[in-house]
Amino acid sequence: RDAPTSIDRAYALTILAALLFQHDEVDVAERLYAESRREVADDDPIDREVLLPSEVAKAGYLIGLCRHREALELLTRLCPRMELSDDPATHTDYSKAMGAALCSLGRGEESLPFVEDAVELARISFGPQSHATLDATFLLAQLLACVGRVEEAKAMGTDVLVALTRLLGPDHHVTRRTRDYIRYFRTV
Repeated sequence: RDAPTSIDRAYALTILAALLFQHDEVDVAERLYAESRREVADDDPIDREVLLPSEVAKAGYLIGLCRHREALELLTRLCPRMELSDDPATHTDYSKAMGAALCSLGRGEESLPFVEDAVELARISFGPQSHATLDATFLLAQLLACVGRVEEAKAMGTDVLVALTRLLGPDHHVTRRTRDYIRYFRTV
């Protein structure tokens, strides 16, 4: 067998870093991401297919860790590379993460166009009842509630809840979580 190439190494480092991020091993994951970036040029296909999606996922992990400013900085740095990607899932995730980061930093109105784009792209690419579309739509509902557009948020959230109940059943954890958020909308 041939020796591993730099692309093989970058791929392995990226996968390992993503797993470490999921288990809150942030410092080690950060070092592995940085090392994987040194292995591959921005215009290499492996960047568009593996590294870029994993770095967008990393931004999502940072948001989950309430490291919103870092997530926004990462997403801003990724913007030129996003133009090279034709993967609708990566673009949808990027737009959702950008919207979530902006809103978490008190820039709710700025966040809406990103998530509206994510909803539209997911709807076109994956269908109106896909998980990607429903997830992006519910994020948009949450952001609408955050900027005071509560009635729109309730209506949109209820539509998502109906679709999730039909697709996953009323007792699925995603359906229950969505139902709980909608209750929160009613108290805003």
